[in-house]
Amino acid sequence: MKTLGRHLRTTGDIDNTRSPSGRRLAPRVYLYDQIIDLMLANPGITLSNIGKELGKSPAWISFTIHTDAFKDLFT
Repeated sequence: MKTLGRHLRTTGDIDNTRSPSGRRLAPRVYLYDQIIDLMLANPGITLSNIGKELGKSPAWISFTIHTDAFKDLFT
């Protein structure tokens, strides 16, 4: 189990593509966890390297990590 800020998460049987009510989530939402995991595992990782890992551009990663929703998860 990982502790991320005030949140506890398990990596077991979570379906990151669906909300708790079963609604399909936008791809950006379930990539938040992957970005956070990369940032925690590699504190000096660049946006370019995160983008390469996830198949996204550095600009897309920058936009994503500066959203309020991402900041709420990461703090």
